[in-house]
Amino acid sequence: MRMIGIGKEDPMGPIYVVGHKNPDADSICAAIACAEMLNELGYFAVAARAGELNAETTFALSTFGFEPPQPLVPSPDMAVYLVDHNEPVQMPDGVAQDQVVGVVDHHKLGGLKTSAPIYFRVEPLGSTCTVLARMFDEMKIDPSRQIAGVLLSGLISDTLLFRSPTCTPLDEQIAHRLAEHAGVELEHYGMEMLKKKSDIEGRSASELLNRDLKEFSFAGHRVAIGQVELMDFSQIEPNMDALLEEMRAMLGEGYELVVLMITHILSKKSRLYAVGTQNALSVFERAFEGRLESGYIERPVVSRKKEVVPPLERAFEED
Repeated sequence: MRMIGIGKEDPMGPIYVVGHKNPDADSICAAIACAEMLNELGYFAVAARAGELNAETTFALSTFGFEPPQPLVPSPDMAVYLVDHNEPVQMPDGVAQDQVVGVVDHHKLGGLKTSAPIYFRVEPLGSTCTVLARMFDEMKIDPSRQIAGVLLSGLISDTLLFRSPTCTPLDEQIAHRLAEHAGVELEHYGMEMLKKKSDIEGRSASELLNRDLKEFSFAGHRVAIGQVELMDFSQIEPNMDALLEEMRAMLGEGYELVVLMITHILSKKSRLYAVGTQNALSVFERAFEGRLESGYIERPVVSRKKEVVPPLERAFEED
């Protein structure tokens, strides 16, 4: 399987494999695994990152003996391979769309445009690491125990240990196989990861808001949606006033709507907080059929990409 775009000359220098801004575990783990796969196929690939690691990702890399990827330092002649995103607004700053030579993702199409064909693989699975695990199998590349471990880590993180509606039977099947290969007990390791995901002690409001924040353009409206996943809603309550102030400050940066999902992992519910223009807030309330009178709308949702982005995007398009 050819992993560099058909019709585009293979780059002479390194291919930098990088996830989205404000990276999560799936983004970082996918970059590491994809770079390893490209190297096994004879390319020269380097994993990179477009932001700081969160506690969950640091735990996963430490468990399997990886150092964090180096920050991406863009240059005009750089070849870039995107993982876990394909929307230009989520790409690392300073990277042009025409520098992209490949994409592996599990999100909706986001309008990426290049002047020549590229390798592009998107599957409706629970994580990008699941897609990559399938690609290792298809190419008959046996991943090391360490690579199996980071693939498992990204899968667990994005599916909330199979609690997310984005999770498929294939995700679970692959997770059990990766756990065996990585030498870990799946349920125990998965719960340890979720505990790290929900650890917010000592984090500032800015860190909490930005650690999993994604930007979208809905019918020309600039929207940001962040998410904090916790074991209990009470963990975040002392931080909410400061978080709302940080969200309001973003309106001065050109956003029309800033949404923060506070997700209760075990009960599979989220409180959806929002600040924005009067029209954007009206669209938000219509999308989720509720009122922000209590400061948030609570809904039985946990997935930003499957349960929050689609109704919000439709509401803006219908406005």
